[in-house]
Amino acid sequence: MKQLTYDNISSLKEELKRNPIGLYGAGGCGKSIFKFLDGFGLNVSFFVDDDPLKRGTEIMGVECISFEDLKTKAGAESVNIILSSMYVKPILKKLRTVPVEIYEMYSIWTDNNDFDRLMSMKQSRESWHEKWTRVRDWLSDDESKAIWDLLEHVESTREIPNERFIELASDEDHYFVKPVPRLLNN
Repeated sequence: MKQLTYDNISSLKEELKRNPIGLYGAGGCGKSIFKFLDGFGLNVSFFVDDDPLKRGTEIMGVECISFEDLKTKAGAESVNIILSSMYVKPILKKLRTVPVEIYEMYSIWTDNNDFDRLMSMKQSRESWHEKWTRVRDWLSDDESKAIWDLLEHVESTREIPNERFIELASDEDHYFVKPVPRLLNN
């Protein structure tokens, strides 16, 4: 498994372009990584998801297939799979039974080293704001953007606004686990 980060994506770009790219996970994180890759000129060929309601649909304009379909596809051609789900361990267990090249990118959101490096406060204020904006642009759902905006407000002003309630209007996956908005609301 190869680590794919903001820092090394340019050097891995040609390697990734050699084979179709699939994102395993078609939720909020997958949509965000789709946009991130698109920004580097990398085209996602398909999503893979274990949710039967997503399979057979189009997400971000590309087909979402099942794990069984991936096994068939991987038997016929070389495939790159980028993990784009918070359920890394069970997915990896399944993927290790299939001849695919695995890239792990979910850690860009969860690994403190990458995230801290991306959001480092050792830069100028303009640079700091640009980084907050860049991360916000990666988020694909309104609820995650509302949470991110609140976090930016608190970081930049050191004040918690009175109007900080974040309504969870949908069951759509977002980047912040459900207890985070509840804690912010409290």
